[in-house]
Amino acid sequence: MLLLLCVFFLGFFRIKGAVLKQNQLEAGLPAEESMVSFQGRVLDIREKEFYYEVTVETKDWSRVLVYVEKGGEAAKVIENQNGLFIRQLVMAEGEVSHFALARNPGQFDLRGYYRAQGITMAVFADQIQGQGEGAPYFHRLYQFRKRCSRILLKISEREDAGVFRAALLGEKEGMDPAVRDLYQKSGIAHLLAISGLHVSLIGMSLHRLLRRIGLGYGGAGVLSGLLVLSYGVMTGGGGSLARAMVMLFAAFLAGYLGRTYDLLSSLSLAALLITWAQPFQISQAGFQLSFGAVLGIGWLGERLNQALEPKHRWQQTLLTSLSIQLITGPVILWHYFQYPVYGILLNLLVIPLMGYVILSGILGIGMGFLVPALGEAAVGSGHYILWWYQRLCVWFQKLPGNQALFGRPSWGQIGCYYLLLAGMALLVGRKTAGEKDWKVPDKIQRLLCLAGGTAVGILCLQPLPQRGCDLIMLDVGQGDGIVIQCERPGGELWSRAVVLIDGGSSSEKELGKNRLAPYLKSQGIGEIDVAIVSHGDSDHISGLRYLLEEEEDIQIRCLVLPKKGIGDEAYEPLLSAAKSRSTSVAYMETGDRLQVGKCSFTCLYPGKGDEIDPEDRNQQSLILQLDYEDFHMLFTGDTDREGELRAINGYPQNIALGEISGIQVLKAAHHGSRFSNSQELLEAIEPDLVLISYEEGNSYGHPHEDALERFRQTGCRVLKTGEMGAVRLHVEDGKVEYGGFLGESF
Repeated sequence: MLLLLCVFFLGFFRIKGAVLKQNQLEAGLPAEESMVSFQGRVLDIREKEFYYEVTVETKDWSRVLVYVEKGGEAAKVIENQNGLFIRQLVMAEGEVSHFALARNPGQFDLRGYYRAQGITMAVFADQIQGQGEGAPYFHRLYQFRKRCSRILLKISEREDAGVFRAALLGEKEGMDPAVRDLYQKSGIAHLLAISGLHVSLIGMSLHRLLRRIGLGYGGAGVLSGLLVLSYGVMTGGGGSLARAMVMLFAAFLAGYLGRTYDLLSSLSLAALLITWAQPFQISQAGFQLSFGAVLGIGWLGERLNQALEPKHRWQQTLLTSLSIQLITGPVILWHYFQYPVYGILLNLLVIPLMGYVILSGILGIGMGFLVPALGEAAVGSGHYILWWYQRLCVWFQKLPGNQALFGRPSWGQIGCYYLLLAGMALLVGRKTAGEKDWKVPDKIQRLLCLAGGTAVGILCLQPLPQRGCDLIMLDVGQGDGIVIQCERPGGELWSRAVVLIDGGSSSEKELGKNRLAPYLKSQGIGEIDVAIVSHGDSDHISGLRYLLEEEEDIQIRCLVLPKKGIGDEAYEPLLSAAKSRSTSVAYMETGDRLQVGKCSFTCLYPGKGDEIDPEDRNQQSLILQLDYEDFHMLFTGDTDREGELRAINGYPQNIALGEISGIQVLKAAHHGSRFSNSQELLEAIEPDLVLISYEEGNSYGHPHEDALERFRQTGCRVLKTGEMGAVRLHVEDGKVEYGGFLGESF
């Protein structure tokens, strides 16, 4: 226990020190889009479709990714036979680019991903030049990997080559995106990573071969270890590969010393070494899933197999697979928000065959070096297995309920889950020898305990009950996207109403895929009650189109469009997609009310008597008032000053709505445009808060200084997505809490 406390104590200060050092390092990086000239050593070279990616170790900025566009002068240096060498000193010059920080809940943190690898920034190089000589050993490994990759491309079909290269060489850039997504959704994406299966197959096979030809444990272990180490260096050595290598070295050492190899001890050793060397690895999905899978095998799986005493091999495999899924379940939900329900069964079918795929690829490379035709024959068995994998994935995807959308669980939920799991494992595997007061459970009782513990654990990870009203204005770049969640009448805590207002961007081309859908899934939202479109400009509907056209896991029940937009061709793609998804369509104008859960939306503009310019789509913008108990908010789309005045002056058709007073929050019109957010509007509603959605440094100059000055004069507090990332409001019991995703109060 004292040693354990010392380890945690040292680990705490190691991580604190690493964070401090990283913050200092990032503070000293050159500014975005600035031109830099620097020197460093080449660690790796990767060939992509349109450019080369060179990893360079520098003195001041740690590791830098240097992108060299194909076809340019700089690319000729790499393509030249006497070009760049691994571990060679290089001089490079180019434009700095910083990795994107996650600015919304659920968004992938690209900066954190590269930080875990020690990479601080990217440089788009105009010039790169090698100086001196490289390290022959490392460069030959690079050349060998490059040649193996070319052989696989030559002897196998395109889709197969992508899988072979990912699983054997760590090159995922050549994979077919559709195949990668299919594997991911089916829960077998781990097959595309270089894992312990690959390392064990290569390392242990060689170790046994060397032992059979007469080498002792020491000699066989050293030679096998050198081969595995070289393989790790050649393929880039990710977290899961590093874990497998440490554990394999421990197995070789145990054989040499005549000691027992303990799986959990070697796993702990690998965790200590890797996290000490690269503390940020601990936050990455690959690291967590890799260690979680081995923990499931070595701890929970071993305990369940001992307690339940399965008689058949398939039963043992099923319990082991279940154990892996139980350990890694919360990790999968934390990073991917949904769970492949049939993943356990699918893994039972595909994992036993993966060894043959690896062997097929290795033989294909070996024979392809000599005779390409023999290489093609060697990968033939792997081709049919991979074909079978795809058919299985497609078939399982068609089964009802193939994806369980949970959302990202809280830390409290994860803690309760693992406590329950530990208690269940203790109860199922408890021994009764010498315990007179403990009734001996039979196998059925143990199985019921396992099933009950699993069911309760799953309930722990369900989305938490909705309390109050949550509104989030996502950072969509230059555009708008607002999601509102509230309770339903009748106290249905486990059911919530969801409204989406707009969802588009002119700066983020894959907004729906990279920001909008990930946020919705992170909240466990699989169904949107109503999606309201203020008007049809692309920066308000591009992400919504993605949800309707491509996102199968999120359903929109009703699409609401501005009535003034009827006949506008901008809405045709939405209408077509809504029809194909059985989404109902409604139109809104002044005086219309919409009740969704406990939230009420009233349209204040435009109506029948309002003349608008058909050439100016912004004039179609709906002005909506949200009412939730005593909370009131105004949504203004991209309306202009004229539309604002018509809304607040109360045309005859909306006199019945009463005055729009008591507004606490205003969603700024047209991203804070100079010609919107008029003084008359601000004086009429006197908001406490103003929310502005825009991209920092956009070409439109949003938000305009004139609009910001009007907000200041009114005494409003302004929350900006360009500065704060996503902005969130929470309303409950008459209190309004707010904050930004990049700030402490979110």
